[in-house]
Amino acid sequence: MTLARAALLVALAGAALVSDAHAPIVRGASSDLGVLDGVISSVDARGMFVEVHYRTGGVALQRIDFGPHMLFGTASLTTQPFDLVPGRAIGMVIQRQTVGPMRATRVWLD
Repeated sequence: MTLARAALLVALAGAALVSDAHAPIVRGASSDLGVLDGVISSVDARGMFVEVHYRTGGVALQRIDFGPHMLFGTASLTTQPFDLVPGRAIGMVIQRQTVGPMRATRVWLD
């Protein structure tokens, strides 16, 4: 990979590129994507309230909006929007917003 291409990829990821003449080193890389597990509390047309079970421990009720191009299911298990009902355990990929609730980009049944 060329240094110019690596710098472009790092810039798109929101990270700072620190390098010398030999090899680039990525510092401060961050992402606005995450994976959450939880149980649906309620669902409406724009999103849902989910009792999120954090991987580090703890539970919190979070508002999760549906993304405009949200995917349902995984390669081996198909999930439909009508499968999202209160009491259902789900996993999801979320995008953190700077303002407003998190947005789901993929949801699957646990």
